[in-house]
Order: sequence, then C-alpha cells, then structure tokens
Amino acid sequence: MLSLRNEGVLSMNEINYLRDKLLNNPDKGERLKAVEELTKMASEGNKESAKIIYEMLNKEDDPEIWIKPFEVPPESEKDERKYFVEDESNFYSLSIMPILRKKNISNDQKTIIIKFTKSFIELCEAHDWVIVPGAMTILSYLTDEDDLFNFVDLWLKKETTNINYILSPLKHHPEILQRIILALRDNPDEYKLKFLEIFDWFLINPLPDTTEIIGKELWLNLPSRYKELVRFYYNKKIIDHIYEHLFDELEHYSRDREFGEILTITLPTKHPYLEWLEGFERGAVTSSITPYSALQMVAEKIGLYLKDEVKQIETNKPSHITRRRLERELQREEDGELIPIDKYLGEYFPDDQLVRLYMTEIRNSAKRLNVSVEVLRRVVEFHESAHAIIHLGRDAEGKNFNTGAFKMVDGGIDPSPLHETLAQLLTYHCIKDIPELIECFEKLNKFQPNAYRNWKNFTHIPLERIRNILIGIRQGRIEASFDMFERILI
Repeated sequence: MLSLRNEGVLSMNEINYLRDKLLNNPDKGERLKAVEELTKMASEGNKESAKIIYEMLNKEDDPEIWIKPFEVPPESEKDERKYFVEDESNFYSLSIMPILRKKNISNDQKTIIIKFTKSFIELCEAHDWVIVPGAMTILSYLTDEDDLFNFVDLWLKKETTNINYILSPLKHHPEILQRIILALRDNPDEYKLKFLEIFDWFLINPLPDTTEIIGKELWLNLPSRYKELVRFYYNKKIIDHIYEHLFDELEHYSRDREFGEILTITLPTKHPYLEWLEGFERGAVTSSITPYSALQMVAEKIGLYLKDEVKQIETNKPSHITRRRLERELQREEDGELIPIDKYLGEYFPDDQLVRLYMTEIRNSAKRLNVSVEVLRRVVEFHESAHAIIHLGRDAEGKNFNTGAFKMVDGGIDPSPLHETLAQLLTYHCIKDIPELIECFEKLNKFQPNAYRNWKNFTHIPLERIRNILIGIRQGRIEASFDMFERILI
C-alpha cells in the first residue's frame, strides 16, 4: 500500500514539475519537451495533463509550442484531449473554441486542428452527445464550405451517426444545409440508412433558407417509394401518439368521471408535417409548416423528450386568485396597461402538470393588440408549454426537473426572471418563422412585465448551449438563477 501511495505522489510531483516547466520556463526547448510529455500523458487518459495543456493554450504565444498538442492524433476515446473539442457551453468545458476566436492562427495550424477534431468524431462514430456538437462547431468555424460539406455528407450516410448532433451546429450555415437537401433530392439511395432521420430533422428545425426548398425541391422530386416511406413514418407517429394517450384517457374517465359525463377524445387524422408537404402537391405553397403540438415542438427545439402527461384546459372563468395576483403585479409594475402572459392569459401548474388558458382574457387582449384570438391563444400555448417542457422534458438519461427545485428557481420569486426568459426564448424559436405568430408575440412583448423581456439578449445563443446549461441547473452543477445564466452567456 505504501509503495502505491508513493508512486501516486511521484506521479503528481512529475505532473507539477511539467506544469511549471511548460508555463513558467523561458527556455523554448524545455517548454517543447514539457508539452510533448504532457500530450503523451493526456492521450493515455491523464486529465490533469489535459488541463495543464489547456492553460498553455490560453497563454502561449509561440506557435510552434501552441500547436504541439494537436499534432499527435488521438487513438482511443480515453484520450483526455477530447475535452478540447467538446461543446463550449458545458460548465467545466476545456473547449478550444473561445481560444480559436481570439487567436490569429495560420492555414497550416488550421489544417492540423481540423484533422485533430475530425479524428474524435471518427473515434466516437459521430454519436457522442458531448464531443460531436462541439467538434462540429469547431469545424464549421475553421473549415471551408466544400470540405465541411464533404465531411458532413460522409457521416450522413453512416448508420452510427446521430443526425441531430451533426446537423444542429450547422444552423448558421444555410449554404451547407441547402446542399444537403439537394443531395437528398438527387441521390436519395445514398442516404437510405438515415434518410428519414435527416428528412425529419429538417422539418423539426425549419429555417428561412431551407423550409421552402424541402417542399419545392426535395418533396416534389422524391421517388414515390421515398414519399411512401415518409408518409408511413409520420402516420406511425400519429398512431403511436393515439395509443400512448388513449389508455390514460380511458383510465381517468373510468376513475374520475361524473354521472352522465360522456368521454370525448379528439383524434388527429393526419400528421401536420404531412399536411404541409402534400400542400405543395396541390400547389398550396407556403413557407410555414402547419403548427404541430406546441409541447412537442418546444421539446424538439430544446432537445428533450416528453414522457409525462401534461393536461391542457381552456376556461372562461378566470379564478379570483388570478385576478388578485394580477392586481398586485400591476401595482408593483405601476402600469395598468400590462398584459402579463402568466396568471392572466395562461398558467402552468407544475404540481398538477396542467396548462390552463384563460380564454376571456385572451379574447379581450386580442382586441387590444389587434390580433386574432386564435393567434394569441397559440402564442400563450407555446409559452405555457415551454414552462412544462423545462419542468418535465427528459434528457438523454431520462431525467427531468425535480418539481420542488423547479419551483425554487431564482429563489422562488414570482415571476422568476430565469423561468420567463427560458419560456419566452423557446417560444420565440418555435414561432419566429411563422409571420402571424411572431408579429403577435412582438406586440404582446411590449406589454409584458420586466421579467418577460430579457429573452431578446439571448436569441443569438444556440439552443444546444441553452439545453446544456438547463441540464447543468437540473443536476445542481449550475446555480438556478437568472444572474448565473446571464453571466455564463454574456
């Protein structure tokens, strides 16, 4: 036992010696030897070595020393340099992305870093949720359009690839996404292993530069067998949705029904994505995908999935509590013209997993804003659905937000600036490409209390980054407050 302990001390002493040698020694030759040794140790799984190298990357000016850690290609997933290409939004990230933005690197250095980054995607076969999005962000920053397209195109054809991880970091590169759509159109058989996942990703993530091309160029020119595959895929989603909820409805009905009550279940007849696609065949060309379930759209935007049931009801009888709360809020804001979304137009009740829309107030407010009742109702539905997804949406490990912790965000103050920023931000991303909804949202925003107006400062932040911060908050790694959220992102 003693010898093992001494061996551990010697190892730590060696690391500290190398750290001092790399970061503080003025002799270039000694620093080169140190970085080579630390790179070898990091590649063999020593994380402390990777942290020391990262310190060097932040402060070293000599390009020959700075590039050394990237010249040794990774050979296994235990290589701790993988954290250099992870998503920069991870709280304890060693991502080199912030460093790359500050440094003026040469073309030769770019080539080395690109090769290094691609190697990690290849090692994990493009399905690691930490590595792939971060690595793709680096590649999209350093790589020219043709090389980036060819690399993405290669992985879109492989069975192991997680399509969301590969494509989501490219949302700011519409030229790449357009080329992918046209490649699907021209050679769908080459993408047969992942065709439906790629197609679905583009519909879940409608962008101004890609949405109409999906309909006009891809859908209208697809061979009939692929159209049938798409139809089957979305019809199956509808059937799965029906079966998932039908038994719950029957169970609740048999247990909770009042005498003489009739069970009414609304069953969708066609998936809204199919309705939109088939509209192109009828000549009804539109760049707005038919609205899907607000809960589903919010969940897909933030990269979570909904397993728990969320009920939604509409009522013409706003509660007395709602009116009393509204009066207090208006007095605090000293503005009788406010139209708060929560507790006036709608409300999410986390203990009951219930969304309630207050239709009397929605109708009255629609007149004030000069918008249709249905459009305003839809905007409010998205906002309250966003609260539900932040609470109940499950991550890759199947975990959601503990209800007690969810209610104590920002110390439990009401309204919570962080909750309202997230809800407004997700609402914006879901409706920003639907003209009538975003126009209503912007009008309504002018009449919101202060806590609801911070979202505009974060519209440029990728939702993948927002998601990672949210998961960090849920896990207790990040303080559950708007101040910390703002500090991380701005």
